[in-house]
Amino acid sequence: MEDERKLNDAKAWNNKGSVLKNFGRNEEATKCYNEAIICSDEDIKIDPNNAAAWYNKGLALENLNKYEEAIKCYDETIRINPKDVNAWFYKGLSLSSLGRDNETINCLKEVIKKDPNYAIAWFWLAHAYQRLGMHDAAIDSLKKALELDPSLEKLLS
Repeated sequence: MEDERKLNDAKAWNNKGSVLKNFGRNEEATKCYNEAIICSDEDIKIDPNNAAAWYNKGLALENLNKYEEAIKCYDETIRINPKDVNAWFYKGLSLSSLGRDNETINCLKEVIKKDPNYAIAWFWLAHAYQRLGMHDAAIDSLKKALELDPSLEKLLS
């Protein structure tokens, strides 16, 4: 019964964090995601393998431009669920924001390996290649992105 209560509490904290994040209240959201993982009042782990809380915390931290911290959260999400393409994708975006283009490319390739139709991953892969001066790879990736989702063309202007 106690474990079930903890899991329900973790879900509630995660949901509250998501609502706050959607209203742009990322600092408060981050605290809620922390509560979903570790209850600060009792200093006990509620659900340390809560991939959703780790992922959402990463998004909130990314919104706060705390990219290094966000990457750690995405790493935890990936540790728990290596198939989570969104965690791989947003880790790649955080790495890109830090100018770590080779690592960005590795993350985005992982996304594409798991989901070859993830158009926006192809788009950001093209961006990373371009920043590294790998123009042919950038063009090929951009062509693939636009083939999968022609509406991405609006991001080019």
